[in-house]
Parts: sequence; structure tokens; C-alpha cells
Amino acid sequence: MSVVTTSQLALMLKLQQEVALFNPRQQRWVDHFIWTGNRLKIIGKSVTGRATCHRLDINDEFHNQEFIQESRQLWI
Repeated sequence: MSVVTTSQLALMLKLQQEVALFNPRQQRWVDHFIWTGNRLKIIGKSVTGRATCHRLDINDEFHNQEFIQESRQLWI
């Protein structure tokens, strides 16, 4: 498993690499994402997974309202 650090993500954004986002019709979820141990966050395992998490703000980290993470607590 390869988890990207904040500095690595910053470098990827600075380089402005074009990366395809995850396509569920063509790709397997398990190849690109994992859940954290507490099942509240989704982590990108691949470049595609990380780009998708970042672009779609899957964990609601840019708004810092933690609405998504609080909602996920109700699911488990």
C-alpha cells in the first residue's frame, strides 16, 4: 500500500500532472482505494485513487466540516 504524504500531494499538484480519475465501470475499487481502520476515510492507494480522492474531496477535507466523516459513523 502506498499512501501519499502531504508533501507528495503538493508536489503532484505543483507539477500539474494529468491523471485519469477512477472509473467504476472499467476499474476495480479495491485496486485504487482502501478504508482507514476506523472506516471513516477513504485513502487512495494508486495515483488514480489519490487523484480521485483529492478532486472529489471524498473525505470532506477541504471544507473541514467533517460532515462526510460524521455521516460515515452512522453507516457502520
